[in-house]
Amino acid sequence: MYGYYSGGNWSPPFTADQVSGYNGAYNPAGVKIDSYTYRYFLRDLMQRVSYVLKWENMPDTWLADYVNFSLVYCGYCGVIDSKKYGVIPQWGTLSGWGIYQQPTRLSCINTHFQRPLMLIGEECELLRLTPDLRGLWDVIEFYAVKLALVSKAFDMSAISSKVSWAVAAKNKAAAQTIKAIFDKAQAGEPLVVYDNGALLQNDQENEQPWQEYHRDVHEGLILEETLDAMDRLYHQFYTVVGIPFAAKDQERTVEIQALQDAGGTQSRVAQMVDTLERSCIRVNDMFGLDLHVRMRGGASYAADTVAE
Repeated sequence: MYGYYSGGNWSPPFTADQVSGYNGAYNPAGVKIDSYTYRYFLRDLMQRVSYVLKWENMPDTWLADYVNFSLVYCGYCGVIDSKKYGVIPQWGTLSGWGIYQQPTRLSCINTHFQRPLMLIGEECELLRLTPDLRGLWDVIEFYAVKLALVSKAFDMSAISSKVSWAVAAKNKAAAQTIKAIFDKAQAGEPLVVYDNGALLQNDQENEQPWQEYHRDVHEGLILEETLDAMDRLYHQFYTVVGIPFAAKDQERTVEIQALQDAGGTQSRVAQMVDTLERSCIRVNDMFGLDLHVRMRGGASYAADTVAE
C-alpha cells in the first residue's frame, strides 16, 4: 500500500533521459524531449516547491535545503542519532512491513557513518511530506515534461515565422538574379529593375518568371497561445502542490470558481503540513526538539482551515 522510494536506476517511474535512450534504439523513435529544456523545468519546479516549506526552531546543525529536497524527492527524511554528529536529518532506505503496510526500519549508510536497520519509532523517526511516502517528484516530472513540450512548440513557432517564401529558379544564374531582387526589396528600394530574359525559359513569353511557394506565417504563429499554455500549466502545478497564486482575470471570471481553486490549494497544503506536523511531534518527543513547519507567506494551514 505504501510507496516509498525503491531506488535503482531502472526502477519505474523512468526519467526523460532513460525514455529517450530507450526510444533512440528504434527508427523512427517516438516523441523526443529536449533533455536540456526538460532539466531546466525540472530544476525550476523543484526550487519552487522546496522554497514553500519554512521550518521553525530547526537546529543550527541541520541543513534545511537537504531536508526539503529529501521530502520533495522521496517523500520522507529520517531523523537519527548519529552518535558522532548528534541528532541529524538523513535520507535512507526504508524496509520492513508493519501491520498497516508501513515501513518499519530505516538504513542510513554514507561515507561518514553507517546506521543500518534502525527501528522506526524506537531508534529513529521519519519526517513525512505525504502519507503515502511518495513525495512530489512524480508531479514535478509530469509538469516538467509538459512545460518542455510547450517550450519546444514556442521555439518551433518562432522559427517558422521567419520562413515565408520558397522560390524555384531555372538555373544558378536565375537564382542569383532572384536573390538580388529580394535583397533590394528587403532593403527598402521602391522599384527593382531586372533582366526578364535571364529568368524566362526559352519557350516562355511574358509569363511569371518563377514558381513560388508562399505560406501565411500567421497560420502557424502560436507564440501567444504557447505562452498562455505555459502560464496555465504553472497555475495547474501550483494548485496541485499547494502553492498560492494570483490568477489572471480572464482565467477566473466567476468568483465561485476562484474560491473552489483556493479550497483545492489549501486542502493539498493542509494535508502536507498536517502530515509534517504530526511527524514533527514524534521527532520532538524522541529527540527533545521543538521543530515545526509552516508555509512561506505567513499562512499556517491546518485541517480545520480548509475552505468549505
